[in-house]
Parts: sequence; C-alpha cells; structure tokens
Amino acid sequence: MRKISLLIIVVLGVFLLRINVCAAGSNVKIIDEASLLSSSEESELNNLLNSFDVNTNYLIVTTYNSSYGSNTDALLENYYISNFLEYADGVAMIIDMHNRMIYIQGYGEIQNKLTNSDAYDITDNVYKFASSKEYYQCLNDAFVQIDNHLHNISIPRPMRLIVTAILSIILGFLGVFIWTTLERKSANPSVPSKDITFLGAAIATTAAVIKTSKLEKIHYDGEGSSGGSYHGGGGYGGHSSHFGGGHSGGFSGGHSGGHSGGHSGGGHSF
Repeated sequence: MRKISLLIIVVLGVFLLRINVCAAGSNVKIIDEASLLSSSEESELNNLLNSFDVNTNYLIVTTYNSSYGSNTDALLENYYISNFLEYADGVAMIIDMHNRMIYIQGYGEIQNKLTNSDAYDITDNVYKFASSKEYYQCLNDAFVQIDNHLHNISIPRPMRLIVTAILSIILGFLGVFIWTTLERKSANPSVPSKDITFLGAAIATTAAVIKTSKLEKIHYDGEGSSGGSYHGGGGYGGHSSHFGGGHSGGFSGGHSGGHSGGHSGGGHSF
C-alpha cells in the first residue's frame, strides 16, 4: 500500500510539473519551418522569450511559405492568429525566406508601444545578421531590443541620427546662404539669376530630405487578405533602408495603431 501511495504521489508530481511547464511556455511559440535554427538555438530562444512578460505572447516564425506572395505582413498575421487569440497582446517576428524579409509586428496594447517606426529601427539594427545567415543572432538581438524598448530602455537608432545630421547640415547651409543672399540684395537690388536658381535647388533638396526623414511606412495596395504587396527593395547600401524605400510596413485588415484590433508592423529585406 505504501508503494502504491508513493507511486501515486510521484505520478501526480510529474503531472503537475508538466502542467506548470506547459503553462509557463503557453505564451511562447517558435515555428522553425525553414529549419534555420539548431535544437540548442531554438531552446535558447525559447528560454529568452520565457524570461519576458508572461502576459505577452511571443511568436517566432521561419518559413519558405509563399501562400501570401510578397505580403509578409499578412503571412505573419496568419501565423499569429492561428496560434494565439486574435489580436491579443503580443509580439511576432518572422524570417521570410521566400521574400528574403525579416518582419516584426506588435499586437493588442503592444502596438501602442512597438510602433511601425520602432519595428523599422529594430530590423535596421539586425538585418545584417540575416544577410550573413546568422539567423539565431538576428532573432535573439531583435527580441532583446524589443524587450528593452517595451521597458523604456533606449535602443540604437542609427538611421534617425544619420537623417537628422544630414538635415541639420542642409538647413544650416541653407540658412547661411539665405542670409548672404539677403545681405547682397540689400546692397544691390538686382540679385543674379544664378543665385536664385541655386537657392531654389537648395530648398528643393531640403524638402526632399525632410520628406525622406518623415517616411514611416509603405502601404499595401490590395493583394492578399491584409490588403497588398510589399513595395521597395534595394536602395541604401545594397539593402532596403529609409533612404532606399525598401521597408515594408503598414497595418493589416484596415486597422491602425492605437486600436484594440489590428497590429503595428515593419520590416527589412536581407
């Protein structure tokens, strides 16, 4: 009888332990369809994601799936709502080998903290690892930066600094030029036509840089369930960028950030 009681206690203990383990990892899914991760790398990523907020869902997908054509946003959304409650708080990231794209989405309340611009900046920081086939490093660094950002810890934003620096130089140069031109005009009412032409070119250049620096997303135009195809590619440094227009972004299903449905999203080709 004692042996039977002991056996029952052991079985119940194992059963309860299994329930706790499953519950602990119920907000984490890693779907490595493209077989880009070793078993140890997948385990380490699983441990990393389980160390984050238990009330937030975390999804990693690697795939060659071409069901959604060039619409990586819609593809990742399909994986998310297939594994979690639709639009529940969460973060999803995909390495889309069909489109050679890394893409990040924020769902539920997370989309208010992880915006399109944040997704762009983080994928800007890690796409080089995907280009070098260091897929584990790409995913690990991306989620560390995501978690840091969600906890108000600053993350690298080199592209914003570059744009700001260029804009500051152009505006400074333009200010000096306008001041010099006005001084000359006050001394001589007839301003040479070449100065006027140069002034117009400087203003046009400044406007172009300002427009580029404010670019956040490229909308989809109607392909797939989430409404469109990815536009861009190429550009700065041989990869997509803020200068090259190769980012993919926007919201699926007509939703926008700050609402209870839909999601934020942005990515980078590699």
